[in-house]
Amino acid sequence: MNTKSRKDYYQAKSKNLTELELYKSICDHAPVGIEIYNRDGFLLSANHQVRRIFGIDESIKAISFNLFDDPNISEETKRLLRAGSATHNETLYDFELVKKHHLFPTTGSGKIILDIASRPIHDSDGDETVGYVVHLQDITARKKAEEKMQIAQNLLQACLGSAENLDIFVIDKDFKYLYFNSCHQRTMLQLYGKKANLEISVLDIIQDENERKKVQDLFAQIFAGRTFECVSEYGTLERQIWESKYNPIYNQNFEIIGASCFSSNVTERKKTEADLQESEYLFKESQRAASIGSYKTDFTLGQWKSSKILDRIFGIDETYSRSVAGWQELVHPDERETLNRYWSEEIFQKRQPFNREYRIIRKADAEVRWIHGLGEVSFDLEGKPLFMIGTIQDITERKKAAELVAKALNEKEILIKEIHHRVKNNLQMIQSLIHLQSQGLSDPDVQRLFDETCGRMATIALIHEQLYLAEDLARIDFKKYLESFMPKVIGNYGEGRIAFSLETDSLLLSVNIAIPCALILNELVSNALKYAFPDSKKGLIKVALKKNTTEEIIMIVSDNGIGIPPHVNLNSTKTLGLELVQVLTKQLHGTLELCRLDGTKFMITFSDKGSRHG
Repeated sequence: MNTKSRKDYYQAKSKNLTELELYKSICDHAPVGIEIYNRDGFLLSANHQVRRIFGIDESIKAISFNLFDDPNISEETKRLLRAGSATHNETLYDFELVKKHHLFPTTGSGKIILDIASRPIHDSDGDETVGYVVHLQDITARKKAEEKMQIAQNLLQACLGSAENLDIFVIDKDFKYLYFNSCHQRTMLQLYGKKANLEISVLDIIQDENERKKVQDLFAQIFAGRTFECVSEYGTLERQIWESKYNPIYNQNFEIIGASCFSSNVTERKKTEADLQESEYLFKESQRAASIGSYKTDFTLGQWKSSKILDRIFGIDETYSRSVAGWQELVHPDERETLNRYWSEEIFQKRQPFNREYRIIRKADAEVRWIHGLGEVSFDLEGKPLFMIGTIQDITERKKAAELVAKALNEKEILIKEIHHRVKNNLQMIQSLIHLQSQGLSDPDVQRLFDETCGRMATIALIHEQLYLAEDLARIDFKKYLESFMPKVIGNYGEGRIAFSLETDSLLLSVNIAIPCALILNELVSNALKYAFPDSKKGLIKVALKKNTTEEIIMIVSDNGIGIPPHVNLNSTKTLGLELVQVLTKQLHGTLELCRLDGTKFMITFSDKGSRHG
């Protein structure tokens, strides 16, 4: 080799070394792993990224590794490389397999995901594969982030799609659908009779020109960058009220590319609000008509608020001091001490609701007015009063009307008592006249008739006397009446040899029932006294009056005398006394039974809706 040839050789060699070092420097600083393999798959070189990815220590200079021995590389990839084809795939790389097959020393563990791009290196003629170059990148973190992002997207999609009562849709600037949930699809079908789909625009569904223009004008504002909320009415097949929030959608260059809409059907809510407003209006009007005002008292501040109606009741305006002292000033002086004691004992100590009628002095004209206050106090955990909410009604007119009614009732009561008193006196006067008239009679039978008539009149007179003395002018305490009446009946016959027993519940009977009952008892007891015990025979007469389980009254008169002869028929008797008993029983709508066993027993059963237990 001559001098010139030797010089050219060394220059070429120096140039190749420089290029190789430059290539190696570029590879070592590359952001991806770069591996060079010979045609048999043995590793010739690897940059620093490869060592980092596979956990190979920098101190290990030579790595004996064959690409085709790695079980992490798929057989299909190996086949394609041997056939001279390039490959690119994502591979789940398992370090446990590396350690198991002793492929290369590594500190790596577990599994990572690699993005591997491999291609063959051909000779200068391009006919023969002389090696392989592999570019690889650890995409484990990116894949995990993508997985989390996908999960988040799936969750968001699920949430949006499952929002049964939230209408959601997204459109581009041509009004074409980019997204909508199932609620929006149902809504469009209900309102316009057509389902939404990703091949059409929202304007294709809305056929009404006025409605289309309304939607176009609305989204024109969104596409101009506005974000706003509104409540509007939509629909041609069915009108519904929707509360919506519109937002523009931006790309990464902050350019508006579309709009989103989140809407809720508030038709029922708006109807409820309208009904509530009407109800509130009617409530206020009814309060005004009934003169009922409302208030709220804050005990911590010692202040109270009042409605306009309550201001009118109190005769105050907005300048009046709504303090505790201001309230007490409105209360009538004669009511203050009692009312303060009521507050202390009933409201604060026993925690009872406020329910009180009291007088006030109306501020505007100093007129005394009656009011009825209602309220409920709320207490804290320590038992301290916090606030009270209630109503106050002006009951002055009602009080005046009640006083007039009470006065009228008192006058009526006095009048009725006077009537009972006069009826009793008149009956006693007639009884006296009959008695005087009978004194000149010589026929004992006629004399007996006069005496019996006087006895019946005395029976009725005693009832009117009881009513005159009683507090209840419509009912009579029949037990008390019998305790006074029966001894007089027995005393009329002067029969001390005959014992008497009275068993009766304490019953209050109406006048229409008491008089027939008294007359029946008078006739039956008188008959027993006259006929049951002849020849001065001793005996017992019992009177019982009770209510049974069906609320019927049972009246029994019995004696242990000789009894009524068998041939006497109650339905065909000619005696005035027994005829009167039957007539009076029918008047009571009752039943009459006669028992002849061991003497005589009469049982009258009837119902008195006007009676009650005393």
